[in-house]
Amino acid sequence: MRYHALAAPLAAIDFIEDKAHARWTIEPNLHALADSALYRFVAEMQIGIHISLMRDVMGPGFVPFEIKLAYPQASDFDLPPDSVGCPVRYDQPANQIVFKAQWLDRSADLGNKTTYPTIVALCDDLLGDLKLRTGVAGKIRAMLLRDIANPPTFEAIAKLLGVNDRSLRRQLRQQGFSFRGLHDELRTQLALKYLRNTTLANDDIALALGFSDAANFRRAFHRWTNKAPSDIRGE
Repeated sequence: MRYHALAAPLAAIDFIEDKAHARWTIEPNLHALADSALYRFVAEMQIGIHISLMRDVMGPGFVPFEIKLAYPQASDFDLPPDSVGCPVRYDQPANQIVFKAQWLDRSADLGNKTTYPTIVALCDDLLGDLKLRTGVAGKIRAMLLRDIANPPTFEAIAKLLGVNDRSLRRQLRQQGFSFRGLHDELRTQLALKYLRNTTLANDDIALALGFSDAANFRRAFHRWTNKAPSDIRGE
C-alpha cells in the first residue's frame, strides 16, 4: 500500500481483511474512465501484477478465491481463469481480488532480513522524490527551478497558482513540506550536482544558488548536509 505509487500508479488500490477473506480493491485512475477498453486493461493488468506479487511472497501455489470485475465480459481480451486459478465474475460492484485470509499467516518465501532495510530505505527515498515532483509541491518546485538564484516569493507563487497564501501553505503541509524546506531541498540537490559533476568554484556555485558569497553558501551547505563542500569534492 505504501509504495504502490512507485510501481504502478495507474490505479488506486485498497485492502481489507475479515476473519475468512482478504480483498484487494482496484480502481483505475480517472483518465481511464473515458475509454472502456483502457479501463479494463488497467484493471486487469493491476490484478495480474498483484497475483504475481502474492505468488512471490506467499509461494507459487497461491490462488485467489475469486476475482470480481465491475464491467461485462468482453470478446477482445480478458483474464483467463486457468492462469489466475480461480473463477472470474463480471458485472460486480467493484474490481476485487478475493483470497482466503489464512494466506496472510504464511512467512514470506523470498523474505530476507539483510536486504529488507536497504530496500525500504531506497523506496523511502524514491517516495520522497516522487512527492517533490507531484501535487502542489511539484508545481512550486518547477517554479523555483526556473530561476533558483532569484526565486519568486511564496506570495508570488500563490498568485501564479491562483490560490491564497493560507490555502497554499495548508496544501503543502498536507504533502509534508514547507516552502523553505522545498527551496532548501532543491538548492541541496543542485549544490551536490555542481560539486560532484563540475569543476565550478564555490564562489560560482554560491552565485548560481542565490548566495551573496561562498562563506554563506558553505554555512548553508553544512546546515543542509552536515558536511563541507570540500568533503563532497573529496568523495
